[in-house]
Amino acid sequence: MDNSLNLRPVRATNPPAPVEPNSEFTDWIKIVKQSLSGLQFGVVQIVVHGGRIVQIEKTEKLRVDQQIP
Repeated sequence: MDNSLNLRPVRATNPPAPVEPNSEFTDWIKIVKQSLSGLQFGVVQIVVHGGRIVQIEKTEKLRVDQQIP
């Protein structure tokens, strides 16, 4: 029995329609900008369900490269 994986590229059959900016979209953009403000190291992740933004997650990392005096 052949247990190898048969991997091949997957292409979207229906590409998403362009997003028209609206007030809800503009509000999310403001939240993303606020999350990025002052972020030195980390991740800002946008969670989408059903084609809509439902959550923004921010993970900030503190890098300690030098000893604290």
